[in-house]
Amino acid sequence: MNNSSIRRDYNCVSQCSICGLVMQRYKTVGNNIQLNKCISCGFIQQDLSSYRSPYFDCDYYKAVNAADVLPDRPLIKYRINNILKFIKGGCAVDLGCGLGEMAIALAKNGFKTYAIDESDNAIKYLSKYHPEVTSINANIQDLSKYSSTYDLVTLYHVLEHVPNYREICQMISKVLNTKGVLVVEVPNVSGIKSILTGDRWHYYLEHHINYFTVNTLNTLMKSVGLRLICYEGKYHFNYPQGKYIIDRYHFLLSKLGWSDIITTYWRKD
Repeated sequence: MNNSSIRRDYNCVSQCSICGLVMQRYKTVGNNIQLNKCISCGFIQQDLSSYRSPYFDCDYYKAVNAADVLPDRPLIKYRINNILKFIKGGCAVDLGCGLGEMAIALAKNGFKTYAIDESDNAIKYLSKYHPEVTSINANIQDLSKYSSTYDLVTLYHVLEHVPNYREICQMISKVLNTKGVLVVEVPNVSGIKSILTGDRWHYYLEHHINYFTVNTLNTLMKSVGLRLICYEGKYHFNYPQGKYIIDRYHFLLSKLGWSDIITTYWRKD
């Protein structure tokens, strides 16, 4: 069956940029957000024909205060400890660095660290108060301009926001060292919480374009020459919080499939 036949049979609205087959209308959620779903790999994406970023003409961070930037909180320490299991140092870049907590923590742990974000306010703050990090106000796809290769690339809650996620992953694959590590963390659209809450799942947001599972991420990364070395499900974005009983409870829930978030680790094939 050729592509034109598939398009007629399934009322195709776009082509899946993960597996190359077709996307069909899936459902409408939240504030009139139209989602499309791939008939083959199951990848879910906002209908890009009508998408406009809510941050197109404004800064994501209206202001940045020192009290907001907490690189020593349990969540950041947990991320760092997991990264150090795979790589101990080198040149790192945190793409879509936000407030820069991960970048600051990486620098504290011996990495030569770049932080790239499109938020002018966040980068101005980091440049002024954290000179140990090379902070750059730019499109994250421009990472090859600042270093020819990287030992560590981190994407914490970035891929769900960008229409050109494939191009970004291709660029990362080109600049990642052979023994380097890529970390990707995104909401988990296949988790039990997503399934049970349905259209009311709290990660169906206007500024979330892409909805991944471990399988769709794996298909994407394989196609750009990266292989999965480890992944972890988390009950929520802010795990751990440093509260022993609550953290253990949420850890057990995530092991049972109640994971709103997936963190994945990749190397070059």
